[in-house]
Amino acid sequence: MVEIKDIKDRESLVAWLNALPRETEEEQATARGIAVSITFRTAARALPYWWDYSLTSENARKLDLTALPVLRSLLISPVAAFVPTEDIRKASFLAAAFASDAARSASASRAASAAASAARASSDAASVAAFASSDAASAAAADAARAIAASATAAIWENIRIDAKAFWQAFQDETKSKQVFSLPLWQGDPPNEELWTKVQNTLRETGQEKDWAFWIDWYNRLLTGTALAPDHPMMVEIALLPNEIWQDEPAALKRINEIWQSHLSDGLSREEIHYDPERDNFASKAPDAEYPDRLEFAVQRLTEIRGLVEVSGNLGGALRGEMFLISNAVDQHKDNAAMVWNNARSALSLLQGNIASGGCPNDRQEPVVGLVETALVEVTSSLRHEPAVQKVIDAPVTEADAPDTQSQEVLNLAAYAVAEVMEPELAAETKEAAELMTQPGQSKAMRAWAATRVAGRIMGVWLAARYQNLKSARDETVEWVEQSNKAVGGVASIAAKSAVAGAAVTGVLYSDKIAAAVQAILKLAF
Repeated sequence: MVEIKDIKDRESLVAWLNALPRETEEEQATARGIAVSITFRTAARALPYWWDYSLTSENARKLDLTALPVLRSLLISPVAAFVPTEDIRKASFLAAAFASDAARSASASRAASAAASAARASSDAASVAAFASSDAASAAAADAARAIAASATAAIWENIRIDAKAFWQAFQDETKSKQVFSLPLWQGDPPNEELWTKVQNTLRETGQEKDWAFWIDWYNRLLTGTALAPDHPMMVEIALLPNEIWQDEPAALKRINEIWQSHLSDGLSREEIHYDPERDNFASKAPDAEYPDRLEFAVQRLTEIRGLVEVSGNLGGALRGEMFLISNAVDQHKDNAAMVWNNARSALSLLQGNIASGGCPNDRQEPVVGLVETALVEVTSSLRHEPAVQKVIDAPVTEADAPDTQSQEVLNLAAYAVAEVMEPELAAETKEAAELMTQPGQSKAMRAWAATRVAGRIMGVWLAARYQNLKSARDETVEWVEQSNKAVGGVASIAAKSAVAGAAVTGVLYSDKIAAAVQAILKLAF
């Protein structure tokens, strides 16, 4: 039997893959999953050869060859392995054909041998993901490896052996099988690192960087081991784009960037950061399956706030203008994200002006005012990323742009401040994102992603702390709590009685670093 250490060519790889246990359906699925994983990562290592060829070759320009067919095939292969639906399988076959056509066109040029091999390997990657047979998957995996090894680098076999060992261990535990996609693409420095840098420079110099922003970020994530899981909703949504969109490159790039932008902001706005009174720290949990979309959430939050004000005695007069705007949004425009955002933003501006002028009590004098202000900040920050809102604002959010150095420093200081009051795992992730955000060697897209992640965590902790503190202060009697719960339909997120805020909450609310970051985030409109 061929052992992992003996894998050195197509034949030995096929022998090792075919020797994997296949007696049960579960074992067959494991063997197929390993073959798909090896094929995908092998083909991905050769991507810079094709991308550079498509950008710089006169022959590629004449044949109208671009990076998109290869990128499509690469992205869809792991998605198909972990989301084996009929729609995904059909999309895999189409992607494979798309890349195969590109490979045939490029192979006519001797100078494009490495590029053609990369395209063939990506086609194999999409094909292998669509195969139900683990034997066919093994053969396709080996074909991809041979194609790349012949024209790319001898280091490919060393990395395939490392992959094989990692995949075999991971696939023994279903809960860890997707973790292999978070391994760096290369062990050590990528042999074609200079070529990948050249590709990115070419895209920037030719004004194409923003068009290809998602794909640059996607590949950098593969290289650094920060890739999303194959069954992440964003990956599935992109993989299932209609074939006619994929064949219209400008439309495809535009739509993919829109999907990316939406999920990038969504992922953090939907991350539920909450205060744990027993541990006196802030933790994160996945949202419920029925978690509402951004607009639905915003309307729900504004409805809750209106209910609280209505049962809070004489506040109705002090907040008359704000309540008019909130009611107008909830009652007249609940299906219009742009109008809800505009009304919430106007209400926030009016409220802050009234507090500053003394026309309205502040949150220390009347905690419900603080709840209203906090909810309006939350709603405007969340809806800022809705496509309908992006169309009407003066400065649309550009996810490919990282914040300036000064803003990065403000966010970095606050990231470490909130990390001190987070659960350990969340704290480590936040610090790691802060480091990525400030590393000059990282791509602009990667630093922008990290900045958005840091901003989301800071804002999440700040909002949770503020809600916790204000709820604790306002929950003076059981009668008021019951009345409030009845008014807002029993929604626990704002009105429910909770434990007294601990030191972690106080630390967040009185931190100058966090306060400065919150103001910066609101100005930068993450």
